[in-house]
Amino acid sequence: MLNALPDIRGYEGTMQASRETYLRIAGLEKRFGDTRVYNALTLDIMRGEVVSIFGPNGCGKSTLIGILSGIIEADGGSVSYGGKTLRDTRIGYVFQNYREALFPWMSARQNIHYPLKIAGIPARERDERVERLISLFDVSFDLGRYPY
Repeated sequence: MLNALPDIRGYEGTMQASRETYLRIAGLEKRFGDTRVYNALTLDIMRGEVVSIFGPNGCGKSTLIGILSGIIEADGGSVSYGGKTLRDTRIGYVFQNYREALFPWMSARQNIHYPLKIAGIPARERDERVERLISLFDVSFDLGRYPY
């Protein structure tokens, strides 16, 4: 068990928060080996509410963001946005540091494919979409290379 858990604080900023729950985390469970990161975390965030998550290194902040974005799979519990399951929700996620955003064991092309794969898009369609993107952005370097 970690000694410090992330501190999650809400703030109703200039945008009026409604009493309508937008993000619901219910009974979230996550472990890495013998380390329990989350044990039945439950949290409702209202539409328009601004929330910050902070804490010491290793307390589970990035793990929570990864679970909420669908990048990391929870071991239990549920996440919903506006009543839709995580699987039925499209999430835009921008990493703070691109070096931490790439899977080092995947080639550049595999990293591009990954969000489409997670979305359940068939391999043939993924290939076509990635090729269109490569063409659109005129990518000329070797996408078979690894990030590091």
